Amino acid sequence: MTLDEFMQKHGLIWEFPHSCVFSVLSNGKDTIYWVDPDGFRKKCYFLVVDETGLITGELSFSELYQKIDYLVENGWDSNRCFIKYPKFWIADFAAGNKISLTKGLGMSFREEQRKWAEGLLKDFFKDPGNGKFNGKEYLFVLQNVFLNLWEGIREDSLSYFSDNNISWWESDNYSPTGHLLSSQVACVNHLYLLRQRKDLATAVLKNIDRDIISAERLDDGYVEFEVVGQKNYLGERQHTRGANATSIDAMMLGRKARKNVLVSIEWKYTENYSGECLYIEPRWKIYNPLLEEKDCPINSSIAKITDTEPFKSLYYEPFYQLMRQTLLSWKMADANEYGADDYIHLHIVPDKNQEMLSPITSKELQHIKNQNNDEPVDMQDAWKSVLLDESKYHLISPERFLKPLKNERDTKALLEYLNWRYWQ
Repeated sequence: MTLDEFMQKHGLIWEFPHSCVFSVLSNGKDTIYWVDPDGFRKKCYFLVVDETGLITGELSFSELYQKIDYLVENGWDSNRCFIKYPKFWIADFAAGNKISLTKGLGMSFREEQRKWAEGLLKDFFKDPGNGKFNGKEYLFVLQNVFLNLWEGIREDSLSYFSDNNISWWESDNYSPTGHLLSSQVACVNHLYLLRQRKDLATAVLKNIDRDIISAERLDDGYVEFEVVGQKNYLGERQHTRGANATSIDAMMLGRKARKNVLVSIEWKYTENYSGECLYIEPRWKIYNPLLEEKDCPINSSIAKITDTEPFKSLYYEPFYQLMRQTLLSWKMADANEYGADDYIHLHIVPDKNQEMLSPITSKELQHIKNQNNDEPVDMQDAWKSVLLDESKYHLISPERFLKPLKNERDTKALLEYLNWRYWQ
């Protein structure tokens, strides 16, 4: 069948905006066309058409997306085609129409994001990759590590980390990592613009809790990063921001009618956990006494489970980190830091990262009964089951957290950056 015959069969025409056929790549003889036979984005795929107009092949979204780099390297280009940046376009269209780019490919979320990041190196980052991480070269690590930060906040965020002696993850402490999957870098890229924008900070906080009237400053901004508290409330061996101590990835402050609330943010990107038990004496000697305190927000009668190894259920990631941050947030609010008398704990994780969201890595928590006398079914259920007040914990994706910014001024450049880099 020729392309013209195919178009006649399905009632397709070329004129924009009615056309459902677009050229994507060509090598001078064969051309790949995007087609949408039913017009409802349900049967989209790509047809390979030779110079006589004959259809010689068919590719799914995921198949073409994975092959674009190879095709471009072997003579296919978009200069003579309707779509000038096909890889970006395909990803954007797929995201908007809930078309999987990895279906049938057996990819984890981390692998999918690594592949996507590698595809951005040439046109998006203008960097060849193959930078060093832990002494080894990886394609998904930038050689110019500063390009890992959005240019709109790059200079200011570097100064902020330096001025506050905050360590960058897996770095020399003076510059960010070039690792494109760093959750610390992702957190800074998403939130740093809010530091000096009360309108933006207020919008996202009201989206979490409608009783919040406005965002308030903490130290010198509406967002602070790698917060450890004014005192070493947990009694840890070190009390440094960004390394070797329990810290909050980002913290905000919301004003309510009768009280202020700390908003502690834990940011995740591609992390997933194996279920390794971290219950060793140097750790439980620090945290178990806090878990035993009468006002502790973690329900000791549920989390303790046994007297022989008390609270062992909480010493598996991500619960171990959530436990420590909950304790820190509680102690900071109890000490009225920043004038706060309460806290909310936000856990920001991409919806697609099911490798983190689905498993219950703590075998002790897998069969705990929750308030409805049901066993938890995923990570969120398991964590809520050990909290005295589960309303203090919110699990939300980055896109939904920042959704209110779409209605605010001067956010287009940031949202476009985040969409291309992280939200595909």
